[in-house]
Amino acid sequence: MTPYALTKKIFTPAEYELYRRARALVDVAPSNDWHNELIRCHELAWAIGDVLGLEVQNGHCGSIQHSWLWTHKPTTNELRSWERGWYHEGRPKILDVYVPGAIPPVQLLDPWALRMGKGSRYDFRDPGVAIDHGIVDMLVVLWRGKGLV
Repeated sequence: MTPYALTKKIFTPAEYELYRRARALVDVAPSNDWHNELIRCHELAWAIGDVLGLEVQNGHCGSIQHSWLWTHKPTTNELRSWERGWYHEGRPKILDVYVPGAIPPVQLLDPWALRMGKGSRYDFRDPGVAIDHGIVDMLVVLWRGKGLV
C-alpha cells in the first residue's frame, strides 16, 4: 500500500530525500555513547541537523522533553498558524529522527496534520535542554568515517 502522504504529495521529493538520508544515518548510529549511556534524541537530532544542514527544534513530544528537525525553518507566523489549525502550502515538515515510543524511530511528519502547539503531540516551546556537543561531534565523525557525510 502506498501511504496517503506519498499519493497526495504532502512531502516534496527533497523532503523525502532528507528522510531517506536521516534513516541511513540512524541505521549506523550506535545506541550508546562512550560512557555506555543511551544516546538521547537531543544529540542525535543536533548531529543529523549538522550533517543535513537542518534547523533543530527543542520542545516536547507529549510530556517528554524532545528535539526534532525542521525541513526548513518555520516563521513565527507559521508556528502561530499551526496552533490555530490553518493549512497552507509549502510549510516546513518535521523530520523526527528519534520519535519517543514509536517504531520506526525516524519519521517525516506534517505539522498541520498534528495540530502543532500547546496540547498537541509536538510542542515547540523550547524547554532549555542542555546538549552534549561531544556526543554530537562523535556521531558526525563516525558518519564521516563510514563515508555517509
